[in-house]
Amino acid sequence: WKDSCALKIKEGDELQAWSKSPHRGGERIGTIRVEKIYKERLLDMPASDLQSEGGRWKTLEDFINGVFGKGMWENRVWVLRFSFTPLPQARPR
Repeated sequence: WKDSCALKIKEGDELQAWSKSPHRGGERIGTIRVEKIYKERLLDMPASDLQSEGGRWKTLEDFINGVFGKGMWENRVWVLRFSFTPLPQARPR
């Protein structure tokens, strides 16, 4: 994210959660509540976050190289920690 976008989001904000972008046919699936938002060096990212990033990478190095490119360890990125509340399931008619 650009700083100008991230700085609009505050702890405690509630945002719509989508299965994918609504412009690409996504459906609203719930609400997220922002617990924390901050910048972090990629090098300082906890290995436990790899699962939250989709679980496709076995190591932090694989994740950084695959998503950001080789040698990007020092880049600072925005981190959004949140809780998720799913929408109630629609009742069959």
